[in-house]
Amino acid sequence: MPSPMDAVHPPLHKDIYSHIADVLTRAQHVLVLTHKKPDGDTLGAAAAFAKYLKNQGTRLTLFCLDGPGSDLDFLPLRDQILTDPRKLSIELFDVIAGFDFSTLSHTGIEALLAHRAQGSTLINFDHHFSNMRFGDINLVDETAPSTTAVLHAYFKFVGAKIDADMATALLTGLVTDTGSFTNAATNIEAFTIASELLNSGAKIQRILQSTFHNKSLGALKVWGIAFSRLVRDSRSGLAVTILTREDLALCGVDTAAADGIANFLNILGDVDAVLVLRDDDSGFIRGSLRTTKELDVSVLARYFGGGGHKKAAGFTLQGILKRTNDTWRVV
Repeated sequence: MPSPMDAVHPPLHKDIYSHIADVLTRAQHVLVLTHKKPDGDTLGAAAAFAKYLKNQGTRLTLFCLDGPGSDLDFLPLRDQILTDPRKLSIELFDVIAGFDFSTLSHTGIEALLAHRAQGSTLINFDHHFSNMRFGDINLVDETAPSTTAVLHAYFKFVGAKIDADMATALLTGLVTDTGSFTNAATNIEAFTIASELLNSGAKIQRILQSTFHNKSLGALKVWGIAFSRLVRDSRSGLAVTILTREDLALCGVDTAAADGIANFLNILGDVDAVLVLRDDDSGFIRGSLRTTKELDVSVLARYFGGGGHKKAAGFTLQGILKRTNDTWRVV
């Protein structure tokens, strides 16, 4: 009897799986990439792939520009992540594998990647429908609940042994991108994969404790500030709130403390969508959009140069948020 997974991963993907497997068989040194300001999906996928390569005896370098936060310090090979692009000799890699980003600019090292070795292969693993297909090989499945789900399908195709570390990393991406199996990304595939990963030794309690159940007092104070500033625009049906770097400093936390606010506010029943704006010390403003309605918030995200999914998207703007009386503006 055909599996529900067969409909998710059509024959076209199997040709791509074979191409990737052939490239990796001949790989000498693989660069494994995440996006900037990493979340559980990009780091979970990258860590699982890196552990797979290590198990295969393939030389690898794992790179993440901003490095993982303390909430993801349980992932395998965390202590081997390189964060300084000046230490990357990009011309030495014959294979580059990127996880969970729509464009190379999201890596923070796009200019460096332009000088990759001639004849090298760039593999693009993703599940965002805004993906620009920038790779030499593009394994992009917009129906997948997470990029770790895309990678899991590849591992199954090649018959990879998924050890407990890999399973935990893969499940991390699945849990975080589905909001613990509560948001619109949750589908049959998500539960099927989760069950298989648990059978492979994935530590779901460690994932939940680290990513959802570990808020500090300072983080909760930041969330309180965000809630106190929440307003609803009656014309657009958009609920908006703002956090600044000064708010974070006042509460003694870093920007990671604000992660999850947009997802939480998505429980609001009397709004059409939610927008959380926050700036940081780097001079950029990050916008996070969420909705449970029949809307496509990625359209707004793309207008500002971002992307994502119909129900969850984001963008980045240069500038900082300034308040004058009751009015906020970008400067």
